[in-house]
Amino acid sequence: NETTVHQNEDETEGFDQLQDFEGFEKIYVFSRDGDIKELPRGSTVLDFAYHVHTEVGNKCYAARVNQRYVPLTYTLKTGEQVEILTKKDREPNRDWLVNSLGYIKTARARDKLRHWFRQQ
Repeated sequence: NETTVHQNEDETEGFDQLQDFEGFEKIYVFSRDGDIKELPRGSTVLDFAYHVHTEVGNKCYAARVNQRYVPLTYTLKTGEQVEILTKKDREPNRDWLVNSLGYIKTARARDKLRHWFRQQ
């Protein structure tokens, strides 16, 4: 049936487009303890911090990747080991929400950060 063939082609095309967005848009990094974390491609160390736990993100003051200090805007790559350094009295910085500064790229981190500022 000709209609069925066209429907299947449309479904396949949609699946291919989904793979383009989903399948190749992830990175895999290691926590300091060796746990593997999956994040969207383009994630920063601050995105990683919020992925681990909201309080880790909120209290983050520095980060190390592969045992070297990096800026909080550092974009992670697959296979890197990430360590987030926190301080008890640290609070998030409003600059982290400014897109052009590049601190956070993921909606998850942005939502957690906005929630923190709404509570203040």
